[in-house]
Amino acid sequence: MFALLTDRFGLDSTQHALDLGCGPGTVALELAGTVNAVFAVDPAAGMLKQGQELAVERGIRNIRWQQGVSNALLSLGLPPLDLERVSLMG
Repeated sequence: MFALLTDRFGLDSTQHALDLGCGPGTVALELAGTVNAVFAVDPAAGMLKQGQELAVERGIRNIRWQQGVSNALLSLGLPPLDLERVSLMG
């Protein structure tokens, strides 16, 4: 799936991506190798902690883990985004 995304969106390690509703970072962790930075946002601190731990284990350093919700995205101070993935789960 990530090879398809890379090809379809021309990902070349210069983009900023948003994984909204990231949970433990399943998508963010995989996407991190194809973009400059991933902004992983979730309302649950425990999910973010799990994702951070997995990122450390894998040596991934270009994910910014941030607690937040969709209706307050503007307050998170995110840069312009090139790719967005929004979870439709609760």
